[in-house]
Amino acid sequence: MAGVMQAMHAAADTLHMPWLIPVMAICMFFGALGQINSWLVGPIYMLQEASREDNLLGDRIGKLHPVWKTPAFALTVQAIIVTVLCFSTFISPSVAAAYWMLTALTTITYFIPYLVMFPAFWRLRKTQPDTPRSFKIPGKVLPAILPALGFLSIAFAVALLFIPPSQIDMGGYFQYAGKIIGGAVLAVVVAEYIYHRAQKRNARLSMAGGK
Repeated sequence: MAGVMQAMHAAADTLHMPWLIPVMAICMFFGALGQINSWLVGPIYMLQEASREDNLLGDRIGKLHPVWKTPAFALTVQAIIVTVLCFSTFISPSVAAAYWMLTALTTITYFIPYLVMFPAFWRLRKTQPDTPRSFKIPGKVLPAILPALGFLSIAFAVALLFIPPSQIDMGGYFQYAGKIIGGAVLAVVVAEYIYHRAQKRNARLSMAGGK
């Protein structure tokens, strides 16, 4: 944010328009507020819909507030998780290091499904070539090249995450890499546990309903 405002100062000085700075600051404030609301509430609504349809996290997560019709309990859980992550920044060498680490963990967690999807595409095209699909890459060469490019691009991006920035003190390299690997493994383990637990719970509910 400081860099953006410095750019605004430079533009205002060049154009001899000092009144532009507070106007742009107000616009940026409302823009950031809308972005925060989108990033805060959007994933929670998707999580709430997924939980309500497939019962992934139980009935309580999917319930809406009786008055405001918002996923209040899911927002509370999100607030607790974010608070824990914020407190974890105290073990980092600096605030900049903590922000970079959280960004790296978010990025690698986001990329993990893509590292699985591209090989899964190859596997399904080989084992189930005649399965009807809504879209199919034509030819024989493109179905091999395009997923390979996608996989290599994602793998390259993940590899870049293990290169700590030179301008930020991230501590020892093995400590830095260990945090990224540990965070990614923890995210996968928790997601798999939640999914398999939901499958078992739904199976029990189906059996009970059948009886």
